[in-house]
Amino acid sequence: MAKHIDQLYAGPHIEGYQIYHNDHFHHLQINGRLVRLSPTEYKLCIYLLRHFERLQHFALYRREHPETNVPPVYVSFEQLQHCAQLAERSHVTKHLSNANGKLKVHGISILCVNEYGYTLDFQHPVLSSSYER
Repeated sequence: MAKHIDQLYAGPHIEGYQIYHNDHFHHLQINGRLVRLSPTEYKLCIYLLRHFERLQHFALYRREHPETNVPPVYVSFEQLQHCAQLAERSHVTKHLSNANGKLKVHGISILCVNEYGYTLDFQHPVLSSSYER
């Protein structure tokens, strides 16, 4: 089966959200609404969303193995800089600030965790709105 560049693919899988992605066009679709991101914003957002996807799996695993150490809820500045190939930490902040404005209307906020890195906060998803971003 041929891969189409305009196709949306399921995931990351976050409880309470239907998320699809397109790596070529740097798009996310969250609960049926398209979010257009710059290439760098997309890399950073996908990295954060995948981190939360792994944390959800870990939470289920930990029920059976309570002695397991809990991984950090945030992604470090260094990890984000590396994944997006950014030279400076301030560039991570700039791109995630821009992406936050685009995701917030969909019930997902990007939060800075002091000097450590970034995390996501998932509010009740916004299902309809009178405006699009």
